[in-house]
Amino acid sequence: MILVEDTKTGKKEQFVVLDAFISLGHVRAGRISRTFGFENVMKFYMKIEKRLKKYSKKYHDAYRYHLIDSPFERLPLVGMLYQNALEASSWLVDFFIAHPLMRIKKKSLSKGQIRDNIASTYRWSIWPPFSTRLYNSQDLRTNIATKEGWGCTLDHASLNECLADKRRDKVRSYIISRLPIFIELDEPDELDALLKWLISVKESNLPQPRLIIKVNSHLNWGNDLKKLLDIPNCMISTAGATIQSLAALIKTAMSKFRDRWSTRFVFASNYPNVNEGDEVSEILSLLLSKSLSAEPEDVQRILAGNIMSLLPPRPPSLNYIENDVSVVAETRLGNVALNEMSRVLQLLAAKGRHGVVSVDFMIADGGGKIDTSSFIFTIREGRTDSATNLGIVIEKDGTFRVTGWRRAFNEMLPARNNKVFSTLMRSATQSGAIMLSSPTHISQFVKSLLKGLRVLETNEIIASLRFKVRYGVLKLGSIAMNPDDIEAIRLERDHAIMLEASTQTWGVAKVIPNPLCPSKSVIMSPDEARFLGFKSPSYIDIVSFNDQVVHLKEAVFTFNIDDNINEVETFSFIVIQRDKIEEMIRSHWFGRGFKFWVNQDASSLMFQLTCTSPELEAGQIAEIASGKIALSPSRILEDYNIVIGLALSKDMQDIKLASRFYLSGALSEIINNSSRIMQFVSKLRDVESRINISKLAALIVLNLVAPNRNDCEFVLCSKHIQQNIPEMTGILTPIQDGLIENLGDIIINSSLLNERDSDTMFQLISQNLTPNKEIPTLVLLFTDLALSKINGLLRKHKISELGRKNIISIFWMGSNETNDTLNTNTQLQFIPIEEFSAHIFGGYLLSVLGDLMKLDRSPKNE
Repeated sequence: MILVEDTKTGKKEQFVVLDAFISLGHVRAGRISRTFGFENVMKFYMKIEKRLKKYSKKYHDAYRYHLIDSPFERLPLVGMLYQNALEASSWLVDFFIAHPLMRIKKKSLSKGQIRDNIASTYRWSIWPPFSTRLYNSQDLRTNIATKEGWGCTLDHASLNECLADKRRDKVRSYIISRLPIFIELDEPDELDALLKWLISVKESNLPQPRLIIKVNSHLNWGNDLKKLLDIPNCMISTAGATIQSLAALIKTAMSKFRDRWSTRFVFASNYPNVNEGDEVSEILSLLLSKSLSAEPEDVQRILAGNIMSLLPPRPPSLNYIENDVSVVAETRLGNVALNEMSRVLQLLAAKGRHGVVSVDFMIADGGGKIDTSSFIFTIREGRTDSATNLGIVIEKDGTFRVTGWRRAFNEMLPARNNKVFSTLMRSATQSGAIMLSSPTHISQFVKSLLKGLRVLETNEIIASLRFKVRYGVLKLGSIAMNPDDIEAIRLERDHAIMLEASTQTWGVAKVIPNPLCPSKSVIMSPDEARFLGFKSPSYIDIVSFNDQVVHLKEAVFTFNIDDNINEVETFSFIVIQRDKIEEMIRSHWFGRGFKFWVNQDASSLMFQLTCTSPELEAGQIAEIASGKIALSPSRILEDYNIVIGLALSKDMQDIKLASRFYLSGALSEIINNSSRIMQFVSKLRDVESRINISKLAALIVLNLVAPNRNDCEFVLCSKHIQQNIPEMTGILTPIQDGLIENLGDIIINSSLLNERDSDTMFQLISQNLTPNKEIPTLVLLFTDLALSKINGLLRKHKISELGRKNIISIFWMGSNETNDTLNTNTQLQFIPIEEFSAHIFGGYLLSVLGDLMKLDRSPKNE
């Protein structure tokens, strides 16, 4: 959702956003495998959101709609249902129409990969946790069997093919049902195939199809783009557009259709093939700009209203069952009832019995307004095609109305009309509804809701809603419960999911029967409660877990470092306590979004599961009994480049190596993968050569960034012993174990430079500091060159003229007998080294990466 202030009227507006075309799936090429899942879409849009905010601040006067920070949660009704499903979640775009990934740029994937991507996209779109934000389109670009969707997708090749094969009847049904048909086009000459298909549709006495055309690259079309505006019932997506092409199209539409011009466009990104046109943030900037000066209704139609006007109020592919729920929670109790309904739906989803397929808002003014206070939940029963609906209206005073779907509603609400829907809801709740006027009535609401959703084991769900936490002596990863309670919630296995009622933190524990445990209580150790972040006193919900436990090969847990945390102490704490933390992790089971807390002095450090191998699906529970565990600051997993220069010219044994016992912990990610690294570290002495200390520092950097799987560069500038020439080694993502081992060998085999080498070294560093790089760069230069020489080389290669997102740290190991100084500033740091400590250096790395991320986010640097 985009929240803005209209400079023309002074009113605050909110624009719901729907991306009409993203592609999801996996790409495999040899040993390289890449997933373009919903998590990746969220990371993409988090960057877009950050960029859009920067543009709006930098070019403030160019925007008619100024972006404002939200004082409330964006669409909490959607996010609250499965809040642990995706921690790094952008709300710039609220909903997406998902298409299976068929190709990368113009290269088609194999038939097997396409088949897998069709299945994955359908699964993500129809089942929690992502289904609340994803609409699936049935892909008919191939003859591969697919499931029905909210619309269908064709390209120029399949337009003619579908007239003669089994896809014909499917396309006909979408046309008759007035559902959207997405057409993908590459070149202008493919327009002929579309026009011939439209003629054949007309000759078949079918209604005019409702088309959404995606041109993959506007750059190839020129004036032919304007021909698309002549096609009736056709909308053009912004995917592949440039600011110039979109502005020209809008100008033509304004001339042709006057005040209805905005009905001909829909917003789309074409993720992951987003490099065919201008950046998505630039397209959004155009729509919000003074140059376009679109009215709020026009902006909302383009961003979501037009496409939502084509989508029915509930998934068209499911079989619906009547629901007799009818509840009114008055005023402030409305939010309590909504929260309780959310908790029940979470519990049902955790059991795999019911899941919210979609949340569908009503619209007004032909899509010019989207009513986020009136919507329909569609709840699917297990893995079947049976579903039911809950209609919800939230009145201005907070009153919450919910009613189940009746067959009579089908004819009354064929489209998303907020006035018709509100009238139906008020009429359905006038008589016979449960009236909630006191918190004590909430239990009646839960029972009525479960009955309406056809949950047969209502006692099981209700009993699992709340247990009091008591403390006793138990192993980590286990809780004790009364056998009667275990039977009541039907724990079929000895594992249970625990949901903390007030904080919504959660954990998985082995359940041990204990007749002495009081009813409706659980016993756990105080250490367990602290580990899981449960408050005291705590009340938790217990959910039975019945699936198999996944055994992980690798798990990465990240922690945040805020301004109140000392980086050196934190780095030392992780190194020293690593074995203890790993032991606690291995004694637990966990899933996506899992968090835990470890005491660090008077405070607690929060860790969160960030990524795993194999990747966990929503609802899966895993253990990592013997796999690899990485503990990493969250800033390490952000986007940045690192350039390391080893510019040593003298082989002097004069640097003291302090705290050698820290080394194995500081190299924990890489030391066990390389016998050479282990051998190098074992031979280090209390007083070492400058070159060996530089190599050790480079290895610590490599170890720290090892868990990063982003598109970042790790560049090593050094002189390799075997080649005897300065060499730049760039490793692009992902930094895999094999590549890390190779880099470690190159670092260890680096040698001293001569006079000519030092000039080449600085030239290589300069090449990696080009100001047009979007990703910030950290340069770590280890050198013993004279300061006058360093100053000269910095000026010669213009390294002193820093890019806006670069930090250069020069670790100097030269002689102190000099009167020279180095010209430095906040982005060019000079650090003399007479003694080297691994934990102090590790803490410095965490600190300087934090500074680098702040530079990247600072509007001044734009």
